[in-house]
Amino acid sequence: MRGLWLLALSAVAAPVAAQQSGARCATTDTIAVRRELSEADQAFSAAYVAGNYQAIADMYTTDGALIPETRFVRGRADIARFFTRGPTVKLVAHELTMEDLRIDGCAAYEVGMWKSTVQRGEAPATTSTGRYILIWQKQSNGKWLIRYDIWHNPPQQS
Repeated sequence: MRGLWLLALSAVAAPVAAQQSGARCATTDTIAVRRELSEADQAFSAAYVAGNYQAIADMYTTDGALIPETRFVRGRADIARFFTRGPTVKLVAHELTMEDLRIDGCAAYEVGMWKSTVQRGEAPATTSTGRYILIWQKQSNGKWLIRYDIWHNPPQQS
């Protein structure tokens, strides 16, 4: 399974490096980028809990993609639709915890854990966790946007 993730990561990382779109990336302050992306992670979670799906979609490049286990979603409009919850679903909490960050020019590769608490109808809220990889692309205006968002649930323990 790990080999499959590495293959998938290399397949999506190459186009990011190739599309530097004139952004200044040669001298990257790792501490500043880590802080900026951590703040973006917090903003993502806040927008998700608030149900601000357009704010979430705007955190992605125009052709950004979601790659959960069973789907492929590309573009801001489809990303906003993907995250939209039904009227009986309430997102109680969401958190992204960055565990590793690698910066390579105009691309940043973030790996971490996500945690989400959801209440469906009158049922008690349930919490799920899993791993994620965000591939960020620095834009010509200096802003980092998500190019690829990959996540999955952790494997079941035997």
